[in-house]
Amino acid sequence: MFAIDTVLKIIEQENRRFIEPVVTTISRKRIPFHVLISCLLSLRTKDQTTREASVRLFAVADDPEGMIKIPAQKLEKLIYPVGFYRTKAKKIKEICKVLLEKYDGKVPDEIDELLKLNGVGRKTANLVVTLGYQKPGICVDTHVHRITNRWGYVTSVKNSLKNIGLLSMISSLPSVKISASLFHPNAASARSISIAKRWT
Repeated sequence: MFAIDTVLKIIEQENRRFIEPVVTTISRKRIPFHVLISCLLSLRTKDQTTREASVRLFAVADDPEGMIKIPAQKLEKLIYPVGFYRTKAKKIKEICKVLLEKYDGKVPDEIDELLKLNGVGRKTANLVVTLGYQKPGICVDTHVHRITNRWGYVTSVKNSLKNIGLLSMISSLPSVKISASLFHPNAASARSISIAKRWT
């Protein structure tokens, strides 16, 4: 097994060769709502398409109160051609409604609360917490899971065990600073070196 602090330093250096994921760029303004919505738009969508859709959408409305007022057809047009744009437009409206009614228009900063929002999975919730609120968390997708298995940090196969295995490994190394960007689900470096194979 490789020393994780060494691995993270190498990944950090290699990441400089790639274009920064749009969600990371958006998170620099430290607006959790923007991180949440851009994450939803990014699912099953190319990064450049997400970037352009996010810019169009946030230019019209940049908070739940403003976004919920956008007519459904206009919202669909603003985010098109992101994948499943009609479904995402509907979920964005639903999420904005819940945020206004139950959270005073603010995005929750806890994973369990974020998971209560329709359309928000654990990966998106972790991104909101880490990038939006700068809190500890690990964003894991198939590429990160595959690579950390190969390196011996986790030995899980089932998706439900991915975060548990990594979090357990990280918790045993409190001195290691984990950068959320290294585990970003859109990390180009992870995609470029992750090739599927059957685990035995």
